[in-house]
Formats: sequence, structure tokens, C-alpha cells
Amino acid sequence: QHQPLSVIFIDIDNFKEFNDHYGHAMGDDTLRAVAEALNGCITPHRDLLARYGGEEFVCVLPGVDADEAMQTAHCLRQAILALAIPHAYSTTHSHLTASMGIATTTPDHPLGHDELLSRADQQLYHAKRRGRNRIETQKRPA
Repeated sequence: QHQPLSVIFIDIDNFKEFNDHYGHAMGDDTLRAVAEALNGCITPHRDLLARYGGEEFVCVLPGVDADEAMQTAHCLRQAILALAIPHAYSTTHSHLTASMGIATTTPDHPLGHDELLSRADQQLYHAKRRGRNRIETQKRPA
């Protein structure tokens, strides 16, 4: 459609430890609460938020450039923090947090869908390696 398209990968930090210590029922309830909070940050008639697997979510933002995707990611991150869900068994934070990776394709610098998802995934893992509870994006050349 000759518009930008952004993808945000969202991974709940140290969720295995959360499930192991609080139980799978609490883990499922927590994932539902996170999904509900995340939905408050998107435009429902335009955007897509879906569970990607396990404790991962993906947010697809049609018509959204890299800067607006970063704003959305900040809202997503703050929505999770606002839940203030204790995570006493996390090795990094006392409350539930999430790491995020953003990738954007534009008409001037097109990416295939596999490459777009791969770049968002790479940025997610940069966020995890850099301490978690953060957002990473790769600025593309103009």
C-alpha cells in the first residue's frame, strides 16, 4: 500500500521463573492481564496485537513509521509496568517487565515479511542482552 509497516516483538522478561514459582494458572491470568493492558496502546481498527507463543506477543502496525512505532512501544512497556505485578523470582527486576524489539519497512527501503520479522526478533534479543525491560530498534538509513 506504499506505506510504512512496523512490527514490535514483545517478550515478558523471566517468565519461565514466574510460571515455575507462581504456577501456570497465575501465569495464564498474568498473560491475559498483560494482553488487556497492551490492547489499550493500539488502534484496534488498524493494528494487530497477538500472542506469538509462550510469553511472546507481536504487534503489527500498518501505516506506522519507526518513530511512531517507538511511541507505541513506550506505551506498551508502561502499560506492563503499570500493572505492578510482583515478580520476586526474577533475576533482573522486582516486578513483571518486558523487552521489545522494533523493525520497520518503508516504500523507500522495503523488506520482505521474513526479513522484517527477523529484524524485530534481533532487536528483541538485543534488548534482552542489554538488561531487559527495554526497547531496541535499528534505525534504517535514509
